This record gives sequence, C-alpha cells and structure tokens, in this order.
Amino acid sequence: MNNPFNPSFGKVPPIFIDRGEQVDTYVEEILNPDSPFQTTMVYGQRGYGKTVFMNSVKERIGEFKDWIVFQIPSHSNILQMYVELLSDEASSGKKIKLDDIKGLTIGGFGIQVGIDKKEVSENYLIELKRLLKKLQGKKINVLAIIDEVGNTGSMKQFLSIYKILVEEGYPVRLLLGGLPQNILSFQNAKGLTFLHRAAKIISEPLSQISMRFSYKKVFSGTHELDKDIIRQMSESTMGYPYAFQLMGYLVWRNGGIDDDIMDEYKMHLFKNSYSVIYDELSEKDREFINVMAEKGMKCKVSDIETGMGVSASYVSRYRRRLIDEQIIRKSQYGYIEFTLPFFNEYIIDYE
Repeated sequence: MNNPFNPSFGKVPPIFIDRGEQVDTYVEEILNPDSPFQTTMVYGQRGYGKTVFMNSVKERIGEFKDWIVFQIPSHSNILQMYVELLSDEASSGKKIKLDDIKGLTIGGFGIQVGIDKKEVSENYLIELKRLLKKLQGKKINVLAIIDEVGNTGSMKQFLSIYKILVEEGYPVRLLLGGLPQNILSFQNAKGLTFLHRAAKIISEPLSQISMRFSYKKVFSGTHELDKDIIRQMSESTMGYPYAFQLMGYLVWRNGGIDDDIMDEYKMHLFKNSYSVIYDELSEKDREFINVMAEKGMKCKVSDIETGMGVSASYVSRYRRRLIDEQIIRKSQYGYIEFTLPFFNEYIIDYE
C-alpha cells in the first residue's frame, strides 16, 4: 500500500480531515444562486490547507455539467486570463458553439498597445457580457478561483469588472484565497470594500480528536502503533495541517517514531514552512516573536512588554495582528502561545 499521507504543496491528500465538511458546505452554498457565498474569501497561514481546499472545490464543481470552473494565476493579467480561460473552457467543453465566441481571442479584441487602461477594461466588459449572456441562456454558471491574492493593480482591475457582472446578475462566482494579512489589507483597499460582504472561510487548526482517530485508523493493521505514540504524533503537530501530513508520512515510511524521525520532522517544518513564514513577517512582528521565543512556546504578555521595552497598548496591537496571522493564540489569562509546533526552537536555533 502506498503512503496515504502527502505533505506536498497543494495536492489533495488521501487523508483529508476536518476539511471535507467545509468543502461540502461551500459546494452546497454556491449551487444556490442567492447564496452569500457567491463571492468567497478563504484565508489561513501557510500550510493550513487553503490551496488543498480550493483544489478540492475545483474537482467537485468540475463534475457538474452546467458549471465552468478554472483557476487564474494571481501574478498574471487577471482580467485577460479570466476572459481567455472562460472562452477556452466554454468552447472546448462544447458548452457553447465556437461561432458564439468569435472575437474573444486576446488578439481579436481590437485592443492595441498604448490604449488607455479604462478603454481596455470597457472592451473586456463588453465581450464578457456577450459571452456570459450566451452561457446564462444555457443555464451555465462560472466559478473562477484565484489563490495567493494580493492588492495589485491587475486584481483591482479584474474586481472592478467582476463587481459589475455580479450587480447585473450574471452567473459568476469567485473563490479567493490568501494569507490572513493579505486578505485583511486587500479588502480594505480603495474600491474593494465590497469584499467585506463576501463570505469568509478561515482555515483553522485540526482537532486533536480528529487527528488521533485518523492516525489510529490509518495505521491499524499495517504499522501497529500504541496509543501513546499516536498521542505523541498528534500533539507534536498542534493541529497544523501540514505538520499532520508530514508526521504521518514520516512515521508510515519508517514504521515508527524515534529521535531521528523527530529531527527530520523538524527539519522539514523549519525549511519548507517556517523559513517562509518568518521572512514574510514585519520587523516589529519578528521582534515580538523573538522575545516570546526566549520564554518557550508559551509566555506572559507582560514579559513581551518588558522584553521589548514598550507599553501594553503597543504590545496589544502586535499581539492582535499576530493572532490574525495565525502565528500565536491566546492561552490562559495573560498568556499567549505559538500556534506552530516547535516554532520557538526554529527562531532560537536558526534565526
């Protein structure tokens, strides 16, 4: 039997816990034309399963004959890619005759180099409306998925057009994914505040019960593990989805857990996840968690104030931001703790 755990980026793993219900709910909602999930934003820290969730949705929606679903690279010309992918999917899937979308090739838009951006957007809007009316007449819906969104000019241009399409009742849906800090700033950008009304899905830690049950079920009959090892495995992940997959993968591959496996586990966590997460933090965020890491995985908020030499209100502002970014969480009264397993060790030993 192949290893049932998959810590690779973005792939839907065979063992997919605490997310299936979210996918089911989302799919059920967007099939309803009046659902608030018409525009949805899913966010979470790296390794929390956003991309896996979005890929699962893409697979599920792609099974419906009256839906067109496609994914747009966030660093592309999003509006252009939307039109291009939509026209390609519509024609290749034989949902609409090729003659009905003539003129929808990018070179055939009548848009020349040097033309004003506003005129370009207007041309795209005209062509999009024409195509979407054809699809609407055939009762075909469209879902576009964009991961790793950011506050870019390309995204703003696309969303200004998408907003018009929604307001005019065209059969369009949008699923956006990103890091918490990007999503929170993105929706506050000028002209994008309508995103505050979008449905929100937060990628949260896996439950300890779900992880233990899953480990027990998967390893039963193949790599027999006693309950203490299963408890150690689940507690060592702290509910971090990437860590859950990584731990299961390593234990399955090696038939057990020991100090060498734990060292390899930490190495992959530090190299593949934490180094990227840490690099994306602001200088003050890093100062905060560096002070915190010296105390261990958990510390008093007052120790942060003393260590940084700042006021309680100053610390409170950065504490709130790091909680939103899923780096730390509240513990018992007056305490905070890291959400990521062994994150303090990474900071102390490798930063």
